[in-house]
Amino acid sequence: ESFEDDHVKTNLVMDFLVKPTNPVKDYLTRHSGITAELLEPVSTQLSQVQAALWLFLRPNDILVGHSLENDLMAAHYIHPRIIDTALIF
Repeated sequence: ESFEDDHVKTNLVMDFLVKPTNPVKDYLTRHSGITAELLEPVSTQLSQVQAALWLFLRPNDILVGHSLENDLMAAHYIHPRIIDTALIF
């Protein structure tokens, strides 16, 4: 998926749903958009996403996203160059 306007071109390079290892008590669907039905067919494990991040990202890459702090904490991943749009806007 990509997006382009007069000033910026972006490319979505990773977008994963991860199968929870523990039972989910509250999906917070109103905020997350995630439901039990949405996760039912998902087989991707956290370790697979971590491996993809480690293979794809290099230390000088700039990671841009919304509320990345939460996503990176959930993935147990640290990256030195981040722009978190939740903190900017």
